[in-house]
Amino acid sequence: MDLDPEEPFRAALGKVLAGWLQQTLSYAPATLKGKDPQALHNMRVSALRLRALMRLHKENFPARALRRRLRDLRRLIRALGPVREIDVFQVELRKLAAEAPPAERVALRWLMAEQEVRRERLRGPMKDSVRRFQGEPSRRRFERLIAESLQ
Repeated sequence: MDLDPEEPFRAALGKVLAGWLQQTLSYAPATLKGKDPQALHNMRVSALRLRALMRLHKENFPARALRRRLRDLRRLIRALGPVREIDVFQVELRKLAAEAPPAERVALRWLMAEQEVRRERLRGPMKDSVRRFQGEPSRRRFERLIAESLQ
């Protein structure tokens, strides 16, 4: 992203917000596939940063439109969070299982399997939320809010 120190603040803010929006959206395909926990993590972190910037500079946006876009981000973040928590938990369970005595490994493998079932159950609503967020209407509303508010 090219930021010019001479350009107006609002124009620079618009570029930064557009960059975080694009970054958030760039992780959607891998997040939907579900094979790369890092993509899900990156999507969540990008969405959190986008939301934080929008909140921090809320005076630059129409209140109603901002509230709606923040709601969209909140829904996305809330849908990604539980799946991410399971991903982190499974990493720790694998470490424990690798070092555990054989009798404990059985219980840890069972717990890992249970978490995988739970993860798959949570992925349905998460995928719906990601698809809504990356869909044309939602993406356009974000882009329009950024472009129109930060001219």
